[in-house]
Amino acid sequence: MPKFTRYALMTLDFYLIMLTKCMGGFKLEVNPSLDKCSEIIREALSNRAVLIIVGNCSIDYNGRASSKIGSGERILIVKSDNSVIIHRPGGIKPVNWQPSGSIIKCEHSGNILKISSYFKGEVLNVAFKNVILISFMKLEDKAEFSMYATEEDMKKAILMNPNIIEEGFIPITDEKHTSSGFIDVYGKDSRGNTVIIEVKKDVALKKDIIQLYRYVEGMRKNNPSIRGIIASPSISPSAKHLLIKTNLEHVKLTPKICSKIIREEGRELTLDKLNAKAMDN
Repeated sequence: MPKFTRYALMTLDFYLIMLTKCMGGFKLEVNPSLDKCSEIIREALSNRAVLIIVGNCSIDYNGRASSKIGSGERILIVKSDNSVIIHRPGGIKPVNWQPSGSIIKCEHSGNILKISSYFKGEVLNVAFKNVILISFMKLEDKAEFSMYATEEDMKKAILMNPNIIEEGFIPITDEKHTSSGFIDVYGKDSRGNTVIIEVKKDVALKKDIIQLYRYVEGMRKNNPSIRGIIASPSISPSAKHLLIKTNLEHVKLTPKICSKIIREEGRELTLDKLNAKAMDN
């Protein structure tokens, strides 16, 4: 080994030892023996820590299907909920994984360190010939994941669940072309009146009310009972003043609510399709 590389590794080992001593619930080893890896793995699992192993391994999976992958340098992660994920050096998708709640076992025999994950009849075996790096740490993340809808998604949510506008609303089409532009959602209320809906994912402004007013006025001549609704999380004071003056309406609708509707309704639609397919068969 070149002198510089040996010195660099010695320096890295020194800082890692110091870091391990300073931080509770953290451990990292570079080029450890397989015996040492086995010890660290058991410690990580008993502490419900996140375990990371980088090394040369082969993978064998048996369950709903079966697969084998020969030796190669890969990254294995066992999370605190015992979910397992294995990555190659490139690409965003894992080469294999197991869900949370898996049973993890570690076995060192001869020159092989085997980590096995068991979940409802599925078995994932990862055999390491050598380990470049192993680490575990206690991590905490209680933040809520939020992925909110776009205006296109909000329109989709209205079409999926029209009652979020009002009880009895029946959407007929979206992106209806008129001489004044494209109407986001066009439909009828429970009394048979035509309803035009303009969707905004942010606060509705005065210009948005003007836009909606143009759509409504462009169709009012042949449809005097037509209604115009702006659907948005909130409305600015100046827009609200104009809304009242022009006899238009506001319905509070947030991207968060629409995102939830799309997830839930989409899941139900998928189940309906699966059930229909099962009945056809």
